Amino acid sequence: MLINRCYYPETRKAIDHYSYALNEEIGRGFSSKVYRGRDENTQMTVAVKVIDMKMVKQSIHATLLKNEINALKSFNSKNILKLHDVFQTQNNTYIITEYCDSGDLSGVIKKRGRIDEPEVLRIMNEIITGLLEINQKGYIHRDIKPANILIEKQTPKIADFGFAVQINSMEVKQQGRHYNVGTPLYMSPQALRQQGHTEKGDVWAMGVMFFEMLFGQTPFTAQTEQGLLTAILHHHLVIPSHPSISDASKDFIRRCLCIDENQRMRVKDMATHPIYSQYCPPIYKPVPLQTQQSSNVPTPATRTPIINKDRSQSQGIRDFQSRPKCQTQIHNDSKVSKRCPSEMYHLPHPPTTVIEPPTSDPMRSKSQKQITESRKTITQENQLEKRSFKKNNTVLQERSINVQTQVSQNTTPVQSPMKFKSNNDILFAQINYCRFLYKFSQQIINSRQLTLSNGLKEKLLFLMAKNIAMKISKLHTIIDKENSKDNTFQLEDFDIYRKAESFQKFSQAIAEYNENYKRYFEKTYQMIVNKSLPQDKKFEALFDKDLSEFESFYFITQSYLRQALQELKNEFPTQSSDLDAFLPEEYNFSYFVSQQLSNYLLICHCTLQNMNDYKKFSKMLKIDQMVDQKQNRCTYRQVEELRGKIQELISK
Repeated sequence: MLINRCYYPETRKAIDHYSYALNEEIGRGFSSKVYRGRDENTQMTVAVKVIDMKMVKQSIHATLLKNEINALKSFNSKNILKLHDVFQTQNNTYIITEYCDSGDLSGVIKKRGRIDEPEVLRIMNEIITGLLEINQKGYIHRDIKPANILIEKQTPKIADFGFAVQINSMEVKQQGRHYNVGTPLYMSPQALRQQGHTEKGDVWAMGVMFFEMLFGQTPFTAQTEQGLLTAILHHHLVIPSHPSISDASKDFIRRCLCIDENQRMRVKDMATHPIYSQYCPPIYKPVPLQTQQSSNVPTPATRTPIINKDRSQSQGIRDFQSRPKCQTQIHNDSKVSKRCPSEMYHLPHPPTTVIEPPTSDPMRSKSQKQITESRKTITQENQLEKRSFKKNNTVLQERSINVQTQVSQNTTPVQSPMKFKSNNDILFAQINYCRFLYKFSQQIINSRQLTLSNGLKEKLLFLMAKNIAMKISKLHTIIDKENSKDNTFQLEDFDIYRKAESFQKFSQAIAEYNENYKRYFEKTYQMIVNKSLPQDKKFEALFDKDLSEFESFYFITQSYLRQALQELKNEFPTQSSDLDAFLPEEYNFSYFVSQQLSNYLLICHCTLQNMNDYKKFSKMLKIDQMVDQKQNRCTYRQVEELRGKIQELISK
């Protein structure tokens, strides 16, 4: 494991009466580092979060962190993470909080599977106590979930107030119109519909979390946000009979998970419910909502998820031990095949991974050496591929037909190959979706010509890698023997189709792609962890390893694609009097990237339009042609045409 201890002497830095040692880094985020510190007055261990103000670019991040600090400053409960102090210098902001070293509730559930009811009631009562304090001070949390409940010596503490706002603030009314805040599985139907957030959204999340602790699973699950909303609205809430729980707990779940907000409990109602009152004396005393003044708290400008080595301190924690100890290079997925006489689907080989030796300096940026080495590796592989595929003469054609099928001697002959054309097209489109994103990602990685502001290039690389992993994971479900009935893509005559030769070829390719694309996603994830990107709340909401496909992923990804296209569009030279003249060569790569980003934006748009209609999606786009698109010289006329296309896509 690579840690900073070998790079820094035992030198302590002082901030007022707190201190920390540079060799006791316990985590880091996009624009911050977190150290195990000490209060020199009391010798108490604290967490010191150091935010680099040079990485702060956008005012929205200042607002979000100001909300978080002001909220924490307002609370006084043993069940809420305690803020000790905030300091600000010209270069840094320092946030001092209590130090928690016992993980979070999510880790407890994962480790134990489920928690027995008596212990769940104890935990729930303490969380309710914390939530009552939040409500009394006029705030809503908006991201209650097990990962945001820290455990310190068996005491649960509500943490991560990055989405917290005052109940009647304009921010509550305005946020959610462009993208949801929170975590979908714990969001109320009103939040999923983007109808705004109230304290009853926190109550819904409490009900989901209570259910999850008792049964080891959430009450509603789905692959997409729309599917989750459909499940909530149209599927009756089922409380499992095993393990058996008390009637009071069942009633609490039902009253928290009322679809109608008017019928759902309020926060103060939880304090009078039997699961609370029979374990704790009533403590809730209604007080008028009041705005907490925090003018004496300096306003730092970014909230940063913590990367943690040995404890859970906030949402989005990244374990230092999981960082790669050596560099990995991903080969270019540039194999092109031709159509053979039998017109069968021939799928390209998935990308491979080459592990390079560790660098001598583990703390320096790896990107430069990765680019240099990968160019050598990719060039060698491409030369082999060209020779190999000249002999193979096979191609991935959009919507190829006449697929041969395999007939077992002991089974009824499978139906006509034309019957499976639609199924083949569906799988073909999804695989090409992954290939397009992977190949485009490699083209960006292997070029030094693309520059975008505020870490936008790295964010797009991560979003593409995650999108690839999401798609290949979903494809893998149809070949998983343990889920043989899972017809995720609504393939026709699925049981019969599984016996076809074309499906066997798809299965083999999907299995190999799944392994290699997941490895690429892990490498990209670690690359982002090791970088110091400007703080970005939207990106932070997607920066995790959750591969569930939700609509919010595509909404947020589209916003970054539009931003990148706008930047690139502004870099093109002004119109020439000779529209058929070629642009200077230095603009060719920007033109090519703009084309491919436009294609990806179009793919995202079509995905949102046909979230559960894979057949229609396969007919809308020619993704195989996008995969094979190459960088060529372009004219001023082509640039003007692309400008118009970009403007149309941006305005959608």
